[in-house]
Amino acid sequence: MSLVASRSMLIRLSLLTLLATSGCLVEPAGSLTSEQLVSELSTLQSGDTLTLPAGTFSGSFTVPAGVTLRGNSTILVAEGGAALLVTGGTATQPTRIEGLTILTPAVTDRAVAAITAVGGDTLELRDLTVIAPTGAGIIVQGVANLTVERVTIDGQLTDASFAELAAESTPVSANEVSIAGLIVAAGDGIVRANATITDLTVRNVAGFGATFIDSITNWTGGRVEGCAGTGIYLSRSAHSWQGVTVANGRSASNSGAFVTGFGVIATESSSLDTTDLEIASIKGIGLFQSASRSQHLGARIVGNDSRGIWVQDSLATDSIDPELLLDQSVIMGNRGAGIQVLDGGGLVFQNGLIAGTRTAPVFGGLGGSGVVGDAIQLGGAGGIGNQLTTAGSVFLGNGRAGIAAENANSSLEASGSDSLFICGQGETLANWSCSETAEGEQQCLRTSGPIVEAGWSCADGAEGTTCTTTEAALLAATPQRTTNSATGISDFCGDALTQVIDGNRLVASSGLAVAGATPGWTPPLAAAYDWSCTTSAATRTCRQNASDFDGQSLDNPTAAGGTGWSCEATDEGRLCTWSGFGVAAGAEVGGVADFAPRLEPRIVSRDNLLRQGVINSVTFDVAPTRIPSLLGGARSVVGEDGLVGNDGALGTRAVVGEDGVVGEDG
Repeated sequence: MSLVASRSMLIRLSLLTLLATSGCLVEPAGSLTSEQLVSELSTLQSGDTLTLPAGTFSGSFTVPAGVTLRGNSTILVAEGGAALLVTGGTATQPTRIEGLTILTPAVTDRAVAAITAVGGDTLELRDLTVIAPTGAGIIVQGVANLTVERVTIDGQLTDASFAELAAESTPVSANEVSIAGLIVAAGDGIVRANATITDLTVRNVAGFGATFIDSITNWTGGRVEGCAGTGIYLSRSAHSWQGVTVANGRSASNSGAFVTGFGVIATESSSLDTTDLEIASIKGIGLFQSASRSQHLGARIVGNDSRGIWVQDSLATDSIDPELLLDQSVIMGNRGAGIQVLDGGGLVFQNGLIAGTRTAPVFGGLGGSGVVGDAIQLGGAGGIGNQLTTAGSVFLGNGRAGIAAENANSSLEASGSDSLFICGQGETLANWSCSETAEGEQQCLRTSGPIVEAGWSCADGAEGTTCTTTEAALLAATPQRTTNSATGISDFCGDALTQVIDGNRLVASSGLAVAGATPGWTPPLAAAYDWSCTTSAATRTCRQNASDFDGQSLDNPTAAGGTGWSCEATDEGRLCTWSGFGVAAGAEVGGVADFAPRLEPRIVSRDNLLRQGVINSVTFDVAPTRIPSLLGGARSVVGEDGLVGNDGALGTRAVVGEDGVVGEDG
């Protein structure tokens, strides 16, 4: 419809409003009631454009196929069903929804979606703000071609409201929270729905930020953040992403609803190709991949509270067409493993950095239980196994091993051993003196005690670490550690890392450059100090009771309390020895003899591996436990027995429960 025709429709709507008023009362030009909007929409035909006036409209509005609905400071509030019930148009005359703010109720006994779209060929959603504190944001099923541009979906979950939900013993329902931000699914007669997404933001949803079922999607720019449960979920889908960030995911270990957080899940034969993907600060696993494939260029997987990447149940072991490929990527500061692979097939890691992996307890696998903290960990239950191929990379300062491998079907390969470096801790504090012994041990000595707040005098010796003060204000205090400057990249790496350029890339003597910004993430300060203090006259004396377990001494040379050190009190001072491994491999792992990383080439036996911990062999059964009713059997997303009814209502469907999006077992 032309601009003139669009303006004419606005005038006609104003006339309808005037006819509906009495006496001399004149409504402002462009005003419109919700009831009149329902009526007016029913008269539109494919190709028409309706531009709404400024104002707020409450109800459930049906947009016919091929119609453009455009807002102008317009707010729609869902009432009695989805705010918008939409059908896709044709390729030449798509349905378009543009420039609207759409809300679901903050309190309700009948949860709804903001937008429910079912069927048709083409739908375009642009410049929308969806605020959905309950129910769901946007649900699209059976639309062959979907375009999403400059759309924000906000579930309005706060830290306080999440804490209340996580403490509940009853199922968390859609009447209380937004259980889904965006869902895109194929429908009848569509093998895979095509979606093109640009600048999509989904935040603060309690359930699933963005879910794709049987979709082919190209996503450029956007962010999924603050979601409880899962940020992005892929099932039987093929995706290409550029510049997508998933961050600040929530979980609650005592809750049946949000036991483990996931940044991204790719499952059931999905494929994912990304450029400049960032997954950061997830209270759980960064990227979880099951029976699927993914390739990443310039990824940053940083500071997640469990594994950075978890790969399992692959279909084939092949380094030419690997299940997981990372190029020019940084994986830093995750817990337990940078990359954990369980019967994960082919893994290629090249031209990248894995650093600062924190230790974590693990149960199962070799030896029962222990502590892990590996850059790359290869294990499994004896299935297809794993093949790791790596080149041009640096594994730096990980808590246990650069590479830890077991499983008779696993193998290690290096393409050009001179370009693979496995080093000890990367940053050491300025008050430690570090060197390498004649036996090749990496050791650091401290004589002056830790750097603490002003007013204390500290020293290290055979009796441990002691700090004293005579200042009156500190006579009832304990020494408080202050921010320490670090020496930068440790000399332990020799010529592997010669410099840091503007904090943006690491350069090795072989010419290797790790592209992409090196993250500014710092591990949380460990509770390294347990002081025992006495006061005599005007002097306060505090002695540190250090917890010096083998390989896990917390008061060590690493900036911000890293792990991987064994420390002891000596006459010379506090002496710490790096206890991490270069490569730890079970005797049955193939290719070890030819795998020769530089600087820490130690290939240790299974016994030594067990001395430090185990490798997990338990896989996640994630699909049926995370979204059973959404993905299982013949159920649809929208329909009589679907997640959402034909009217866009979710009813009392729970996030957790017998018929919930998440099973009662989490």
